[in-house]
Amino acid sequence: MSSTPRIKRLPRFAETNFASLCAKAGVLCHQSQEDENGWDYLVEFPDNEVSGSPDTRPPAKRAFVQVKSTQGKRLTCSIKLSNARKAAQSPDPWFVVLTVERNNRPRTYVIHIWKDLIASFLRSVRQAHIDNTPEHRKRLSLTFTEADYHSDDPVEWMRSEIERVGSEYGEEKRKISKTAGYEDGFGTGSMIVEVESIEQLHNEFLGLGNGLSVSRFTYTPRRFGILDPKPQIDISKGTIHVTPDPIGDCELRLRNVRTGALATLPGKIFAHSFPGPLNPERRVRFSAPGLEIKWATGSEEHFTFTLDFTTALDFVSLEDFIKIITWLQKDSVALQIWANGRRVITAEANPNGPHVDCSEHLKIVGTLRSLSPAHRSDCRISLAAVSASSNLLFLHQVVSSPNIRIEYEPAPDTNYDYDTMIYYSVAEVGSLTAYALVERSLVGAISSIEGNRHRADFGPPVIREGWVAASISQEQRALMVEDYTRRAKEMDKFCKLIELGNILEFCRTGKGAQSREPRASLPRSDAPLNAPPQQA
Repeated sequence: MSSTPRIKRLPRFAETNFASLCAKAGVLCHQSQEDENGWDYLVEFPDNEVSGSPDTRPPAKRAFVQVKSTQGKRLTCSIKLSNARKAAQSPDPWFVVLTVERNNRPRTYVIHIWKDLIASFLRSVRQAHIDNTPEHRKRLSLTFTEADYHSDDPVEWMRSEIERVGSEYGEEKRKISKTAGYEDGFGTGSMIVEVESIEQLHNEFLGLGNGLSVSRFTYTPRRFGILDPKPQIDISKGTIHVTPDPIGDCELRLRNVRTGALATLPGKIFAHSFPGPLNPERRVRFSAPGLEIKWATGSEEHFTFTLDFTTALDFVSLEDFIKIITWLQKDSVALQIWANGRRVITAEANPNGPHVDCSEHLKIVGTLRSLSPAHRSDCRISLAAVSASSNLLFLHQVVSSPNIRIEYEPAPDTNYDYDTMIYYSVAEVGSLTAYALVERSLVGAISSIEGNRHRADFGPPVIREGWVAASISQEQRALMVEDYTRRAKEMDKFCKLIELGNILEFCRTGKGAQSREPRASLPRSDAPLNAPPQQA
């Protein structure tokens, strides 16, 4: 009985054997002509039979293969680190085929370079870089198991592995190679901050601070738990700002204890505490537009209630905000905070601080709301802006006042005969522009007062056109005058009209009228409203 002869040139046999297996499976197999490529064979699989036009078919699958060989019972081989990096970073499939001579017979094992191996290869690449070791001088050991045995179907198994990943194989592999090793973060940072109190730290982590002074900050990239040899960022002075994420939603319900009136505000919940069981201090922030409530728990429990008058709100929300301010100045306010369908906090705020009349602010916002849809997201304004704008106060007065009186001295030999007046008013606050086209009818007769002065009273306003818009164009500005001019021409056909044009400019200069109108004496527009208090 004769024995099977030993394979004398095993490395060469392994390559020709793999090429034969490819031919047997009906796939193309191209051998590398350069030793620097990192692969021995490029395998091209035939197209799958799919319906439809050929131009819509996906490209044929292909894979790069390294062929290794060994003798005996050891199921291991080694590859250069430079080749391992190419296999891990390439978007194409890579496989390692190991031919093992055992009892003078070849056995074929195949490994797919996928998730765990990609991460292992890249970790070794990073460590070699840290150690300043050239990649081509370092080799990695690959261990196979009997589960990797594929003597009968190595090529078909490779195809099935590629199809198992799916049509987005390249994208999936890129994702693995880019994200592997960052499971615990992208680096390590260290900083020294300067604070005046623990409360300042709480405020910063709640999003209520103005930034922490940093006297030293370093950041060192880390991947696979391996730090860079030196920091990527190393600064000795700066400011760090904390932007926290809310832990949930809430609803703030404020009720005037005296009148029973209710206002509700949607809000967000933020929380902060220092780690450790021995530190019971905890801070919770309930944040609604223009309103901040901080709840301190621990050794002492208390609430801090803060109003921000610079927060821009839609007109309905701003009306509610002004109502809350008014309540807090003269009445007790019951507060409830609800989250996840249950009440989590109940408290009561008592009147605090000097009384400031906000009734005029409320009326101004009401006028804006009457000119525009209340909840338009682009029409937002703060209470501080309302308070500071004298032009907005003037627009409110000439649009909403129930009557207007004009006094004038007639020009010599001029007959003023009219029964209706028309004008428009414009106010700009920040990016917002408010516009109203108004008509008023004469009430009673034109009367004479001291000297040669005359007086005329006009009744309730009729708003023919009105809007509030953000960041208007020059074309829209021109429409304000065009609308006024067109309406004046229409009215001139059936009434005796006095045309004041832009009433603010008319009151300031006495000019701009179309029919020798007198100079009007109207409410002043050069004085801002009393500013509301900045904190309650």
